[in-house]
Amino acid sequence: GERLFGRAADDADQLLRIFYILGVPDQVSWPSYNSLPLAGELVAPPSIPHRNRLREVFPEDCLSRQGFQVLSGLLSCDARKRLYAGEALELPWFTTN
Repeated sequence: GERLFGRAADDADQLLRIFYILGVPDQVSWPSYNSLPLAGELVAPPSIPHRNRLREVFPEDCLSRQGFQVLSGLLSCDARKRLYAGEALELPWFTTN
């Protein structure tokens, strides 16, 4: 818990923390990951199945479904799937009164 959310020791530690929360990149979650210049060089992704734990970190009693839609969209590792800020601002989290 605390180790996960404290300051990372280095870039590799930071990536491992991101992978722990958002899941280890695979062909479904981030098809182009393996083609990135430093993929697997800075840190080898843990050999565990992809599992996104973001909802566990922000349960629905802390963050509504609409808020989670924004958060998960902005935190996508795959830039092609990531929301632009303007797109996020058009989601119900921001537009519903």
